[in-house]
Formats: sequence, structure tokens, C-alpha cells
Amino acid sequence: MNRRLAGTFMVVLGAALLIVSLAFLHYFARGSATLWDAETAGPLSTTLIALIAAVLVLLSVLFGSVWLPLLAVCCSLYLFGHAFPIVDGYSGAGPGFWVGVAASAVMSLGSVLVLASAIRRA
Repeated sequence: MNRRLAGTFMVVLGAALLIVSLAFLHYFARGSATLWDAETAGPLSTTLIALIAAVLVLLSVLFGSVWLPLLAVCCSLYLFGHAFPIVDGYSGAGPGFWVGVAASAVMSLGSVLVLASAIRRA
């Protein structure tokens, strides 16, 4: 399997896992609140950015542009950085937090693979 297809699969899988972690998994170790239960726009914007990154990678497979995977890398790395809030520690984080971090890391690595493949072809 070449890098472009493997990276595309990783970004789409990571986006799906990120959305599942936001919607269905407990974000904090104590309590049963998912991130979608919060009264902020954070989960919505995170979901939209993950979907945008997945769509950009899928479009880059069709069109072969370098700019589309570059934008997907920016979105994925933003999600990875956004996954870590500024707190004293992460001992109170639940499975939703850790799955979200892993999903955004998988998305970042996959989008970098797609970008590397696009640069090599260009």
C-alpha cells in the first residue's frame, strides 16, 4: 500500500475516532459527561475541523494537489495541539480524552504521509 492511501486511511479513521470520542466516551474520569454535554462550541468546531481535514485528504487523492494535503496537515496538527488543555495534570482525564488525543495524532501522521506523497509526485 502506498503512502498516500495509507495516510488517507489514517486521516479518515482518526477523524471517525475523534468524533466518536467527543460524542460517546467520557471525557473526565469522574462523571459521565461527554464533551458534547458541555455548553461550549468546542466540540462542534473540533468535529468540523476533523471533517474538513478528512475531506481535504480525500480531495487530494482525486486531484493530486499539494495544497490540499498541506491544509489537512494544518487542520490535523491544530487538532493535536487543541487536544491538550492547559491544566495541572491529566490524571482526571477519561477515555474520551485519551482516544481523542490518539485519534488526532493518527490524523496528523496520516496527513503528513499524504503531504509527503504529494510532494514526491509534484
